Amino acid sequence: MDLSQLRPGLELPKGIPAKLHFNSLADTREHRKKMLIVSFLLFVRFGFNEGVVGHITAHDLEKNNHFWVNPFGVDFGSIKVSKLRYLFSIRNWSYTKVLNTFKLGRCTERCRTPNHCVCLIKISFILFYISYAQALMAQDYVDLVRVNYSNTSQNNFKNNVSSTRVQEYGIEATVPVAINGNTNFLTGFIYEAIKTKLDFDQNEQNFSSITLKLGFNKTHSENWSGTYMLLPKIASDFQKITKKAFQVGGVALLKYKKNDQLSYKAGLYANAELFGPWVVPLFGLYYQSANKKLEANVTLPLLADMNYALHKSAALGINFFGQVRTYHLISVLGTGNSGYVTRSTNELFAYLKLNLTKGLIIQTKFGHSLGRNYRVYNEGDKVSFGLPLHYFGDNRQQLNTDFKDGWLYQFVVLYRFHRNP
Repeated sequence: MDLSQLRPGLELPKGIPAKLHFNSLADTREHRKKMLIVSFLLFVRFGFNEGVVGHITAHDLEKNNHFWVNPFGVDFGSIKVSKLRYLFSIRNWSYTKVLNTFKLGRCTERCRTPNHCVCLIKISFILFYISYAQALMAQDYVDLVRVNYSNTSQNNFKNNVSSTRVQEYGIEATVPVAINGNTNFLTGFIYEAIKTKLDFDQNEQNFSSITLKLGFNKTHSENWSGTYMLLPKIASDFQKITKKAFQVGGVALLKYKKNDQLSYKAGLYANAELFGPWVVPLFGLYYQSANKKLEANVTLPLLADMNYALHKSAALGINFFGQVRTYHLISVLGTGNSGYVTRSTNELFAYLKLNLTKGLIIQTKFGHSLGRNYRVYNEGDKVSFGLPLHYFGDNRQQLNTDFKDGWLYQFVVLYRFHRNP
């Protein structure tokens, strides 16, 4: 192998021969496979360790339409020579010759000479953009996908023997894409679905919401950055979609980075809820200890999370979540009149977090609700203005009976992209 042919005029450092000599074709192939492993480790060093949408390939010396590649879904840092897959190309489409076959993608590698081939590095640009965007936001990771399911114990209605459970499903996706050195575009969606009784003499009812996330994050200076996002959504029982189901909201959050371990944040969330304008002042902080075992992420009054790493793959934590949402109802409690339900929930959890792989995380949570209610009102019943602790001009008449607080369980699956290895 003549390294000088890879780049004419290249001056190699002292101690590195221009030509590498091997006793056999098998020895040459083994060396090339080892150099491929070194390439993976180099990418890991700079934070590109994703094994799902990235691959590096090297041609086999004996057959030009065969090459070696990393196995699908394996972290670059975990790949060994024995794990490399031997592939062949048919009509520009590549398949593996091993038992577990998978389609890799178009093979665009070409030999520079009949005897020397180069390895093509193909890393998904979207992961580069995500990593770059997270660097702008001074975070080491972004949760690309979050899926959750929760259920409660039987909650008795007040002054009644009837009871109900509250089942919730949700999925959230986020994609940050870097635009330039100071700005990155943010997009994604949030889907929430709820199933419960709204009154003691009613059957269980389903209502849900779909929210589109459209915004950007901007670095204003070395210490200041901001996130600004528009949040249009549809929130309804989806029996019939009317204009009453559409809501528009948004959030603006400024962050001051004091140092690599601590940052403060403050901002405002607002939404056109079905009861009227709803405004939530936001303030909080993010902290991570020097040894990265203790992490706290607080944005009051909406959420607060603190966890401590027991091991690199396990952590214990506590979590608070507060939320107010409204959903349009085509028929209120079977009367045929349209209205809405206001969901107000405050939940306190203890949880166990397990890191199954570099990016795949599960959380099992057990907790209790605090002042939770699902209150139903007629469509025209509104307030003048709403804040977390007070509704101004609230003369609404509640149409249903509250049920009591109770225990709840939640299971969460996260796919997290890490900027650093």
